[in-house]
Amino acid sequence: MKDKRRKIRKILFPAGGILLFFIVFVVCFFLWIEHRIHGIPHDSEREKDISALAGADYSGVFLSMFAPDIFDGDAFGYYRAIPTIQAGHTFQNLADIGQYLEQCFLRKEELSLVYMGIDPYAVSSLYGNHASLYAGDYARYLTGQIQAHPDTVFEFLLPFPALSYLRSVSDQKYDEIVESYRNFVNIMLPYDNARIYFLGYEEWLIANPGNYDDGGQCTEDIARTVLLKTFQNDHYLLRADNMEERLGHMTKLVRDPSAALPDLSQWCAVFFGDSIFDYVYNSTSIPNVVGSLTGAQVYNCAKGGTPAATDPAAPDGQLSFPEMTERFIKGDTTGLEEDNDFFRGLQKYLSDDHSGKRCCFVINFGLNDYFSGLPAENEADPENRGTYAGALRAGIGMLQAHYPDAVIILMGPTYTLEFSEGTQPRGEQGRVLLDYVETAEKAAEETGVCFINGYKEFGINKENQEQYLADGSHPNETGRFYIGNQIIRYMEKIK
Repeated sequence: MKDKRRKIRKILFPAGGILLFFIVFVVCFFLWIEHRIHGIPHDSEREKDISALAGADYSGVFLSMFAPDIFDGDAFGYYRAIPTIQAGHTFQNLADIGQYLEQCFLRKEELSLVYMGIDPYAVSSLYGNHASLYAGDYARYLTGQIQAHPDTVFEFLLPFPALSYLRSVSDQKYDEIVESYRNFVNIMLPYDNARIYFLGYEEWLIANPGNYDDGGQCTEDIARTVLLKTFQNDHYLLRADNMEERLGHMTKLVRDPSAALPDLSQWCAVFFGDSIFDYVYNSTSIPNVVGSLTGAQVYNCAKGGTPAATDPAAPDGQLSFPEMTERFIKGDTTGLEEDNDFFRGLQKYLSDDHSGKRCCFVINFGLNDYFSGLPAENEADPENRGTYAGALRAGIGMLQAHYPDAVIILMGPTYTLEFSEGTQPRGEQGRVLLDYVETAEKAAEETGVCFINGYKEFGINKENQEQYLADGSHPNETGRFYIGNQIIRYMEKIK
């Protein structure tokens, strides 16, 4: 009998230990899950954010679940004309958000604006991507605050991850990301003081690698652009009537990628032109789009307001295309204004190594020649640099002489709304915009360089110009991305 009891104890004691270990493991696991979902970090950055609320003068609050350091809270407050306090730490969960908002409203009963970078997928993943599990915490920590403060506007910015990242995740994970966005919008729909902004379907934003750093986080310039987009107008508001279309557009970019872009990493491309190339100095400029999408080494040597021809009425320091070309060939930066792309591009070109690279020049002038009424052509003096055609011939001729193996692409003037869509005659010759387009095509044929008829081939017109142009002449982000892609396709043909 004793032997039997000993055998039973030998069996039960290890089994009991295993059972006890399993119980402890399960309890610890659920405590860990509970901490992830409802735990509030007590790090110095968060404590600093809470302390900063005391005595601060603010009527707006800025917080984010993703990379708050790339957003400039001071600039945000300036643009919105609202004294704004920005939280510096990255919010981890809804409980963290809820407690911070509670502290904000305790110190300031009346807030005019709460602006929040919200990551619905980060929230959803904490709950195993089960909407039924996290819906209650949205109500507990977020929508409860929205209901309690009907005079406060709550604006939410959804993430806009790089297209390369979205294409790298599994189909299941991508579907979970989209579903989390959809569920978040549906949760917020009943509240009139909640507004959701979404730019993640914009190809110019997510498909341009130059908009993101090596870690996949957008750059500060792009973060500033995104913020400006959200309060310029209501175009990027995500609503019940446009949600599926915009999420579907993002999915189309992810699931149906366009034809692969060429590898031009052995190319060195220099851009001469006016504000079509020089409108912005960031990753969304046309030269930088070309470089980011192809790996080409690019140099933006354009300068806003510049005509190709020599303008006798030009302000001091304005260079014509032949003068820019001469400066470039000589590497001469003497007396140049430093705060422009021509100076920066030339300096960068002079300091870089181009050995083994195939050289390409992309040239675009014409709108300012037309706007200023400068002569399109002088048949009696075809080399006259005071004319559009003469200036193009002179500049291209110098480049061909000094870089005989280089590829040269001339892009004619593009569409504009100005002067009745370019139909009003300008200058003593009474030329319209199409005259300058035809003159550029003729100059390209005479000099034997490639020609892009941007006016005709880009398809920008009065009906669709708001989609592509910022002000009726200069391309916006969509337009710059589109034109950059068109230039790439021409370079690919030459390759």
